Amino acid sequence: MLKLCSLQQAAVLLISHESVPKKGNKLLVSYHITKQMPCTIKTLYCMLKAEGSICVNVLFQDTKLKKHVLTCGLVLAIPCTDKGDATDAESGVQEEDILFQDEIHKSRLASIKREEESILRERDRYELDKGRLIREMKRIRDEDGSRFNNFQILNNRYALLNLLGKGGFSEVYKAYDLVEHRYVACKLHGLNAQWSEDKKQSYIRHAIREYYIHKTLVHRHIVRLWDIFEIDHNTFCTVLEYCSGKLSQPLGKDLDAVLKATLVLPEKEARIIIVQIFQGLVYLNKRAQKIIHYDLKPGNVLFDELGVAKVTDFGLSKIVEDDVGSQGMELTSQGAGTYWYLPPECFELSKIPLISSKVDVWSAGVLFYQMLFGRRPFGHDQTQERILREDTIIKARKVEFPSRPSVSNEAKICWVRYCTSAVSDFGHHEMPPYGENFWLINDDIILFSNVQDLIRRCLTYNQAERPDVLTIAQDPYLTYSKK
Repeated sequence: MLKLCSLQQAAVLLISHESVPKKGNKLLVSYHITKQMPCTIKTLYCMLKAEGSICVNVLFQDTKLKKHVLTCGLVLAIPCTDKGDATDAESGVQEEDILFQDEIHKSRLASIKREEESILRERDRYELDKGRLIREMKRIRDEDGSRFNNFQILNNRYALLNLLGKGGFSEVYKAYDLVEHRYVACKLHGLNAQWSEDKKQSYIRHAIREYYIHKTLVHRHIVRLWDIFEIDHNTFCTVLEYCSGKLSQPLGKDLDAVLKATLVLPEKEARIIIVQIFQGLVYLNKRAQKIIHYDLKPGNVLFDELGVAKVTDFGLSKIVEDDVGSQGMELTSQGAGTYWYLPPECFELSKIPLISSKVDVWSAGVLFYQMLFGRRPFGHDQTQERILREDTIIKARKVEFPSRPSVSNEAKICWVRYCTSAVSDFGHHEMPPYGENFWLINDDIILFSNVQDLIRRCLTYNQAERPDVLTIAQDPYLTYSKK
């Protein structure tokens, strides 16, 4: 039985889909289709005070269609304390039926939401497959148009197999080394026949310079360069370590392909990659002749079959001479590089910029941001020309973080404990160098590092305040490992 009540009996309690307060007799809420007793919209924000009633039915009027009455009302049921009353029994049956129907609707709604999520995931998979197919079709077209597509053997040693990719003036083939019995990557550099002899010689000198820098680098996270030779007057070849990509997760051979396939990486995976990149950069900065890579970007981070990240392409790299001061070396190749990943000092026009390993720190920060959030922090939707025209990077004084996707709790707070004795130089009452990242608790130094703090440090606008490679590599987030 439904007992109607007047508006005066309404209590100020917001109607919602959540359960009402569970104090005293528990109020059970469900929805009931009816057209009785239309009320004003104010009733939507009140719940009827149902003292002494068995059941109360509330209806309200649609504000947009004032002449029509909504067919959705709120039913409040209060268990009666009088035992043996036939009305109570009837009400109890109605109440159970309403609750049962409510559970059915909730279950169906949850099922629909799961189906929707499944359909969206399937749609995303189709989009990723579409992107992969488009890239593969382009690769096949490029291979069909290549002069090296007939399985040639170069230098009586390297058997070309299939095209891996094509750039502005080069093609990269997977090949087999018939002497060392291993797969390699042959990068074929083609000089434009229309170029002047001076331009050709400049290009060749540039490639030879890259070779002499690269051939001495031997590190787990640096792609090896094995050989270089001339094919003809307009073409030469560099032979590199072949990186096939992680076998258990064949999303791509480089970070660029992986990000195109997945857009956003799990924080743990992104952290593993950025740690390996910094290990490679530390190696470059601990050599007798330090090297600035200068062109860190997703396409220049490759993966071997075990998923090990390796930095490649030293075409724009700079050798830091011994006589270079603390302010850095002069940038003589201004305008080169990939603008999304270069720091503000590289766009200085009023004077010749001075650069250091802090260029690579900025680039690594952009890479890490892109892995976590699926976009570059500055100029993501802009072309290189527009970035230059609008001074996008010069204006990039502060990095903003999107609310979604969020990083894990482990990423937000990384704890590393050191015994006070291990850092006794700091003393018990001195704040260690990283300031807010340290606390002294129970004679332990506790280091606090936040993934966003790390990115902010890498993307510090002022070059003088930005840490160099060797400093940032000691950040607790990069050195922390689970015991």
